[in-house]
Amino acid sequence: MKLEEVEALFNQCEQDLKRFESIKEEIKQIEANHQQLSDYYENQYLKDMDNPKYKQLPFGCLSEDGIWNVLTSLDIERVNLIKLLVNNMKS
Repeated sequence: MKLEEVEALFNQCEQDLKRFESIKEEIKQIEANHQQLSDYYENQYLKDMDNPKYKQLPFGCLSEDGIWNVLTSLDIERVNLIKLLVNNMKS
């Protein structure tokens, strides 16, 4: 590689590091959101489902499988991210 190419790659890697740091903060927020929704699902969801005042209101969170599907999809994506990171560390 030419030195100019290495310099450009070095600069890109510095930017990538900043993006990783930002992504790490985003993941912390995603995990906090996941935990709050999971707590709601485990502790209050059924009460709200049975509450007549919510029956006719358009809350997606009270759909039959809405929260379950979101939490399950988040879990799957979490595992996929871990696999991706581990596989990239091996190379």
